Order: sequence, then C-alpha cells, then structure tokens
Amino acid sequence: MKSIQLLCALAILFLIACKPATTTVQEETPATSTTPDNMVVNTDTSTLSVGHDYAFLTNKLFHYKASSTVGQPSTEQPYAGLWIDMDPNGTFKAGKLQEQTYTGRWGYNHEKKILELRPDGTDRPRTEWKVMHNDDMMVWVGTQTYNNNATQIQLVRSDNMPQ
Repeated sequence: MKSIQLLCALAILFLIACKPATTTVQEETPATSTTPDNMVVNTDTSTLSVGHDYAFLTNKLFHYKASSTVGQPSTEQPYAGLWIDMDPNGTFKAGKLQEQTYTGRWGYNHEKKILELRPDGTDRPRTEWKVMHNDDMMVWVGTQTYNNNATQIQLVRSDNMPQ
C-alpha cells in the first residue's frame, strides 16, 4: 500500500515539475560557477550535511530499478543494472552489475529532503535529488540545481549487487 501511495505522490510531483511557469518573476537560485568543462558546480553548501547515519540512505545498497526522463521514450532505461552504496561517513561507491565504476561523496539536507551526489574526479557530473522513501524503496526526483529536473529514478534496497 505504501508503494502505491509513493508512486502516486511521484506522479503528482512529476506533473507539477513539468508544468510551465506562469509568472515572469525570477526565482532565487543558489550561487553557482562554471568549471572549464562547463560542469555547473553548486557553491552554496551551507545547509548540506555531509555524511550522517541516515539509515534510509545507508542501510544496504540500492539498485536503480526504473527511471523516467521527460523527452525520452519510456522503453529506454539508461540506469539499468546500476547500483549505489552510501556509507555513513559521507562517501559512496557506485557501479554497474558486479563492477564498481566510481566513488564520491554525498550530502543530505534533512529539512529540504535533498540529496547531493558529488562523484570523485571530473568525468561524472554532480547531481541533486529530492528524496522520497519507505522501508525498501527510494524515489529520487531531479532538481534544477544541476539541470537533472526532468529525471526521476526508483531505487530498491538490496543485500547484493545486481546480476
């Protein structure tokens, strides 16, 4: 029952996020800068808690179960076979199937329910997600900070890496 409620909430958020703005008032955005490779970097980390034992994030690893991106056919699943394992010390490991492909740091703003992933190196962009969760599942909804607001991902908790 919780999964149905969560998916309904996800659908409503998706529709709200896709609704065009009806006002010309400019919204306040966090301070950002552009690196030489044109990656947007959020320089406002004052409210981001780096690492913490949030059991809903750090208990076991998560498989990327399904995703939806505005403008992409629903049959495309670019996150198929991916996984992420977040540790309480603020680091994470991520990969595809049995292989670890990169590491990084994560931060979470408990009040805003926002997760930021900061991969090590420059070959992967930072991402920021609004988080909804229950005992066995999370849904990440992209934010405008790093321009991934058209993406939603469903993740499921697991003891093992995907096969």
